[in-house]
Amino acid sequence: GRGKDIQGVFRLVRVQHDLADWWADQSSLVALTEWLNTQTKIKTDMSVEGGAIRLTDPKLSKAPLVFFTGHDPSTVRSMNLAYGAPVRNRLSGNEKDALRRYLIENGGFIFFDDCGVNAPSQAFLRLTLAQLRYAMPEYSVDRIPNDHEVYNNYYSMGGPPVGNDIFWWGTHPPKHNYLEGITIGDHLG
Repeated sequence: GRGKDIQGVFRLVRVQHDLADWWADQSSLVALTEWLNTQTKIKTDMSVEGGAIRLTDPKLSKAPLVFFTGHDPSTVRSMNLAYGAPVRNRLSGNEKDALRRYLIENGGFIFFDDCGVNAPSQAFLRLTLAQLRYAMPEYSVDRIPNDHEVYNNYYSMGGPPVGNDIFWWGTHPPKHNYLEGITIGDHLG
């Protein structure tokens, strides 16, 4: 369907990675699941074995949309949020190839959230953008125009919703009111 007639079944999938922590605020995805189940005809769950999958997991190709989240790597290290896993500054070659395959060949979609945009250097944002350039150097990250379909599908928003950047110590006004994305062929990746 289109607009408010869209219906189906959807599984929210998180990507487990070693660039930072990957678990984000679990309540946000649970709230999104609940909203989809009560306000739309899209029946949604988060029933992924282990709670998340790696980029190299064959199940990735079955997920039309995945969530890639994390906090600033220095915060993750200082607060031991990686739970013993070493935090790396680069995707492995296999992860890079899998990310490329997922986005380009499978037409997948990754929603990225840096979970702490007020971090001093926005290091996780810059690290993730560098990894996208590493995996797909022929594509660029560009501002999504306000008339893009992503803003005019279920609701006609005319652009991204106005919100706040919320970090552990309080609420701050938004730094910018736009989203960015990679266009691959005719789809947003």
